[in-house]
Amino acid sequence: MKSVISFLLVLILWIGKSRAQMHCCAAEFTTDVQHLFPRLNDHETLQKLKFSIQNSIGTPQVKEIRVPVVFHIIISDPSTITMDLINSQIEVLNEDFSGKNPDISQVPDCFKKDLAGDTKIRFYLKDVKTRATPQTFIIGNLSSGKTRTEITDPIRTYSTGGLDAISPATILNIWVGNIKMSGEFGEEEELQGYALMPPAPLNLSGVVINARNFGRLYSVNNNYNLGRVCTHEVGHYFGLQHIFGDVSTCTDDNIDDTPIQYDANVVCRTGTYASCKNDGDMYMNYMDYTPDACKYMFTKGQAQKMHQVISAFYPFYLIWDKNAPWNLEMLQELIYVKNISQYQNKAVVEFSTSHPGDITDIYIRKLSDGSWQLHHTADSSFNAQGLEPGEIYEIKLKSGKNNEGFKDFPSTYFLTEAAKFTDGHQMEIN
Repeated sequence: MKSVISFLLVLILWIGKSRAQMHCCAAEFTTDVQHLFPRLNDHETLQKLKFSIQNSIGTPQVKEIRVPVVFHIIISDPSTITMDLINSQIEVLNEDFSGKNPDISQVPDCFKKDLAGDTKIRFYLKDVKTRATPQTFIIGNLSSGKTRTEITDPIRTYSTGGLDAISPATILNIWVGNIKMSGEFGEEEELQGYALMPPAPLNLSGVVINARNFGRLYSVNNNYNLGRVCTHEVGHYFGLQHIFGDVSTCTDDNIDDTPIQYDANVVCRTGTYASCKNDGDMYMNYMDYTPDACKYMFTKGQAQKMHQVISAFYPFYLIWDKNAPWNLEMLQELIYVKNISQYQNKAVVEFSTSHPGDITDIYIRKLSDGSWQLHHTADSSFNAQGLEPGEIYEIKLKSGKNNEGFKDFPSTYFLTEAAKFTDGHQMEIN
C-alpha cells in the first residue's frame, strides 16, 4: 500500500527508446513535486484529508456526473486531428466510464463481482482550441538528487508555446501534442500521457496526451491506439493510482477490490496470471499498463474513489444531477467555492449561490493543524487572512435565509502556492 503519496502523484507513461513496453517515472517527478509542496509528503495531513473526503456529506450517490471537456490541439498541422478523431476520444471515455465498452464481456469470472460497470461519469465536448507549432514539449527536467525550484510543463502555457487552460475549476482540459520527458542525464524519452492527482495547483490540473495515442487510431501500428491512454490519465485526474502501486514491487493502489501485483503488466494476457501470491493480477484494469486492446474495466472501489474525489475537488461536475444528496432542493440551493485570488498571505474566496443576500457562514482551516475560523457574509465572496504557502486548506459553507436555519454543503479543498504568494496572482479552484 502506498501512504505518503496517496493523494498526489504525477503519473507519466512513456516508451523508452530501447524498449517496446511502458514505464512510469512517477517516483522522480513526485520527488520534484514534493520538494515544492512538502506538505504533500506529510502522512498525517494526507490521512486527515483522506478521512475527511471519505466522510464528507458530499460523497454522492448520483445518477449522472457530467464533465465538460476542452481539447487543446497543439501540433504542426492541427487539422490532422479531425473532428471524427476528437469525437472518437469522447466516445471512448463515455464507453469506458459507463461500462458500455464492447470488450467488457471479457472480464474474467473471478473479477466480475468487482466490476464497476457504470461509474455514472459522462463526458461531453465543450470546445476545441488549436495552435499550429512544430514544437515538441518537454516535461522535466526530472533529475535525481538535484534541487528543483519549479515544475516545467510548457504545453499548458501559451507563453511557452502551448495553450492556457480554460476555466480549470469547472472544465476538464486535455492537451494533445508531441510530448517527451527529459531524464536525469538530459536524454529525451517519448511520453504517452500524464496527469496530476488532486490536491494540486490548478495550473497543473488536467490531462496531457501524446498525439500519436489520441482517439481511436485503428490505422496506427502501436499498442496504445484505441483511446485508452486518455481513459487511464483521466482516471488519475479523478484520483486513481496505478493498480500496481508505484513505490516498490507487490504494492497496490489503496483500493480494496483491486489485488496487489508485482509490477505493471505490459503485454496482453488471458486467463489467470498471478503474481505476489495473489489470486490473479487484474491486468485488464484501465489503471494498469496493459495494451489498449486488453484492458476494459474499473472496479466498484475505483468508482467510489472517483466519486469522492469529484465531490471534494470538482463539485461543479455534480450540479447537473438534481439527485445528488447535497444538491438540496435541486439546484436552487446549490452553493460551492468557485474561485480564489491570492495576494501575498491573503486570499479572496468567491462562491456561487443563486440567492444573493442569504447569510453564509464560511469555515476555513489549515488541514494539517489549523482550527476552524468562522466568517459571516451576505456577499458572494470573503477575505481570508494569514494563509500559509504550500498548505492544504479546507472550506465549509453553510447558508441560511430569513431565520429558516442553515444548510450544510460539502467541503472544498485547495492548495496554496508553494513558495510565496505573488501580488495579483489568481488561482481558480473547484
